[in-house]
Amino acid sequence: MVRTDLPAQAATVTDTKYEDDRYQAGKTFTYQVTPVRRVTGATVMGIGPEPVMVLAEDKTPPAVPTDLEILQSDTGAYLTWETNSETDLAGYLVYRSERADGGFKPMSDRPITTNRFFDPSYRAGLYYAVSAVDEFRNESAMSPPFRAP
Repeated sequence: MVRTDLPAQAATVTDTKYEDDRYQAGKTFTYQVTPVRRVTGATVMGIGPEPVMVLAEDKTPPAVPTDLEILQSDTGAYLTWETNSETDLAGYLVYRSERADGGFKPMSDRPITTNRFFDPSYRAGLYYAVSAVDEFRNESAMSPPFRAP
């Protein structure tokens, strides 16, 4: 097997799968695959090479945001949390609910790009949670619910 965008570095694969750690998520790669078998100690090449196109997909969500804090102001409340370290992070979704055990609704229709959010309709006793979203729309689980003071 040879990846066509790299200098010719053939790899012999003895299984029906191959893991390539030199990829960029979201990019399509073409591999040239030639079947090979051993017959009485000799290598016999099959028909090929056949091109195989593979889209490198990122299906791993970011880590769950941590350390949610709320600071009240005269006009609402500021929510902050620890910044995630993923290089493909697109932002965060902030959720709010009347209950800790469910009913969380997003506070915006798209991810916010900072680790802080201002809620002008803040009320004591509301619950907040935050999730992280990457560039491939993978979303982490929500942080544990945080009850507003």
